[in-house]
Amino acid sequence: FMTMRVKDPDMDDWHKLVRVLSYLNNSLEITLTLVCDKIDKLSWYIDGSYASHMDRRGQSGAVLTTGQCSVLFKSCKQKVNTRSSTETELIAVDDILPTVQWAKSFMAEQGYDLQTEIMEDNRSTMLLMRNGRLSSGKRTKHLDIRYFFVKDLLGRGVITLSHCLSNNMIADFFTKPIQGQRFQILRSLIMNIDYPIGHRSVLGNKEKTDAQLNESIARDSTDRVQTEIYMETETGS
Repeated sequence: FMTMRVKDPDMDDWHKLVRVLSYLNNSLEITLTLVCDKIDKLSWYIDGSYASHMDRRGQSGAVLTTGQCSVLFKSCKQKVNTRSSTETELIAVDDILPTVQWAKSFMAEQGYDLQTEIMEDNRSTMLLMRNGRLSSGKRTKHLDIRYFFVKDLLGRGVITLSHCLSNNMIADFFTKPIQGQRFQILRSLIMNIDYPIGHRSVLGNKEKTDAQLNESIARDSTDRVQTEIYMETETGS
């Protein structure tokens, strides 16, 4: 989200950036733990967040897990507007499918012919993925045929599909803002660390952060004024 606010940021975006940097500074001891002692399948957790952007487009997110760790992550803004969460999640699957196929082929080249499983928490989306237009109703019959490419892969046995409870959908981490206990649980699952680990506030020392923020704003204002005075002087001369 922050990378799409570079062109025309506001003070709210600045506060969010400070919050992110404060979290990173206060969580240096939290590291990703890779443990792949049992590589038997590739499990893809794929999720979509409905109308989460200012232009009402959704966000696609995915996590690849194998063994006891997460090894690949993806999050991207969807290129089309959707009319329902079911449609958003179907498009999310389509967004991630090229990476799913690449990961399967990559592991096959390393000598691991692994089952590839897609985890989905929306049962309506699962029906569309399995049956295509046979499960389309009034709200989904307009969908483009390319979003049913997954049905062909399922039919040929290239991938499998399993239901995942919403509470276990770790791809939520890459589609929407999450805070508190839910954030800690998903972080622990994705990074393969024990929960809880003595979570600290993402803001750390709030008073210090606010002081640094005010100092930065004042410094930027001073620099801007000095630049304007210099430009006026140069123009006058």
